[in-house]
Amino acid sequence: MMRKNIYRDIVDRIIPVVGFFIFLLNLVYHITKCGFETDLHEKDVLPVTVFYYLDTAGIILFAYMIFNPLKYELYGIFGFLYMLILLTGRKACDCALLIFVLILSCLYARGFFMRNRKIKLVVCSISFVIPFCTRIRYGRIFFYDSLFSMLRIFLVTAVIFLILFRTLYPYIAAGKKDALNLDEFSMLEMRDKEWICGLLMYKKYDILAAESFVTVACVKKRMKEIYAVLGVPDQIGFYARYSNRPVINNGKLVITGNSNQL
Repeated sequence: MMRKNIYRDIVDRIIPVVGFFIFLLNLVYHITKCGFETDLHEKDVLPVTVFYYLDTAGIILFAYMIFNPLKYELYGIFGFLYMLILLTGRKACDCALLIFVLILSCLYARGFFMRNRKIKLVVCSISFVIPFCTRIRYGRIFFYDSLFSMLRIFLVTAVIFLILFRTLYPYIAAGKKDALNLDEFSMLEMRDKEWICGLLMYKKYDILAAESFVTVACVKKRMKEIYAVLGVPDQIGFYARYSNRPVINNGKLVITGNSNQL
């Protein structure tokens, strides 16, 4: 389990490292080739230099993610800003759809769609459609070109997801049924495992503190370390990954799933 966590940590840091150098090289390339362009189209709402600022923000973001690789929500926040800039400008916005898929993936990983899924999907879709419709100000031909280009990207993305879904669904379904075996985490103490089970029974920190005769601050501090061992960034990520899963402790099934304790 220790080796698995090390490999997972390395993989989580590879993308931030690659992203850091991509945005850094992109910023250097544009500055050396074009300088700081300031020409604006009469219907532009954002200055051309916004992409320089976006590249700089990307460099800072990925530098931070190298040391905090589990903060997936930061990918979503940055992706949302990037998507808005692409959709409201003159440049090709084909990759905006892929960025939108990235945003949905980040929200899903953070447990955003655990409740009221349909309503939230509608709201997210509206946040994409409305900025895209503003491209009509550049003319109908420009808008229709962007629309059909976007639809082609959507078709390709849908086919890719269909193939991945058909191929990986049996493994995903099996994974959801897999129990969280606390015996595999040698770094967890007995009290840590009790707190994990308590959280999966939706007990609050103050209740865990009272039951263990410690302060709430002590529980919060230790839980941060426990989340790191489990490979999640925080409590939200913990519930997104492990809620409604069976739990094994000391070789016994202590939680059957759906927050039912034995």
